[in-house]
Amino acid sequence: MSRSGKNYWGSAEDIERKRALDSILSKDMNDELKKMLNERSVANIRYMIDILGKSVGEVEKAGGVKAGYLASISSENSTTVPTTVFLYKISKILNVSIDTLLNRSVIGLSKDEVLALQFIEKLKEKTEKENISWFKMRESDIKDATDKLMFPNGLFRMLTHNKNPEVIYESLFFPGKTMEANRAFLYAQIEEKRTVWINSLSSIEDVDDKMEEIIVYEIYIEDKNNRKANDGFIPIACSLYGEVFDDCINDLYERAYDMSGKKLFNDNERDILKSYIEQI
Repeated sequence: MSRSGKNYWGSAEDIERKRALDSILSKDMNDELKKMLNERSVANIRYMIDILGKSVGEVEKAGGVKAGYLASISSENSTTVPTTVFLYKISKILNVSIDTLLNRSVIGLSKDEVLALQFIEKLKEKTEKENISWFKMRESDIKDATDKLMFPNGLFRMLTHNKNPEVIYESLFFPGKTMEANRAFLYAQIEEKRTVWINSLSSIEDVDDKMEEIIVYEIYIEDKNNRKANDGFIPIACSLYGEVFDDCINDLYERAYDMSGKKLFNDNERDILKSYIEQI
C-alpha cells in the first residue's frame, strides 16, 4: 500500500508484475546495471513524452512524483532507478509496458510507429488478462486451400495455372514479395465489425550473403465497414520494423497462440459465477 492508502497492485497480474519488477530493481543490483536501466527507461520516457505532445511536468504530476524528478534521476552518473510505482503509473499514462520502458528502446520511432506499438501493447495486456478471445487459422489449412472463400483473410488471392487453383498471400507491407504461411494466422474480434489479425509468414532473405528462411509477423486490422481499399485490411505493424517491434509482436503472437481456442467468459457470465461462488 502507498502512504495514501491506495493499492496500485490490485489484480493478480499486476501483483505478479510488481514481484518481477522488484526482483529486477533489487538493491543487490550492481551500479553498472542500475545505471543502464536508469538511462534506458528515462530516455524512453522522455522520448515518449515528447513525441506524444505531453509535458514532463504533467507526466511527473500524474506519476505521483515531484516536479524535476526525471531530471534528478537522469543526472550524470546517477544510479537511482525509477520506483516501481512510478514506472507502473508511467506505463499506464504512456500506454506501453514496463518491460518495454526498461528493456527496449523506442528512440527514433515515428509518431505513427509509437501509436502502433501502443496498440500492440494494449492487445498483449488484454490477452494476458484474458479479455480477448483469439482463434487460429492453421498453416495446413492455408497451404491446402483451393478456394479463397474458405478464408476470412482478404490478403489471399486466387491464381489458376494450367487449371490448377493456387491461393497465394499478398503482403501489404512488401508488395510483390513471395511469402508463405508459417504456423498459424491468429485473429480476434476487437469491435463489432473490426478484427485484428497476426499473420505468421516465412520469407527467404539474404542474411550475411546467405539465403536463409526467416519468420515474419504482420499485424492488420480488418475493417468490415470499409471494404473499398485492400478488402478492408489496414496494415498496422510488422516484426521487421525493428527490434522493439520484433520483440513485442513475437511476444504477443506466442501469448495469443497459447490462448487461441480457449473459451472465455463474458462479463455477464463472470458476474453470474462470482455471485454463485459468494453464496456457497
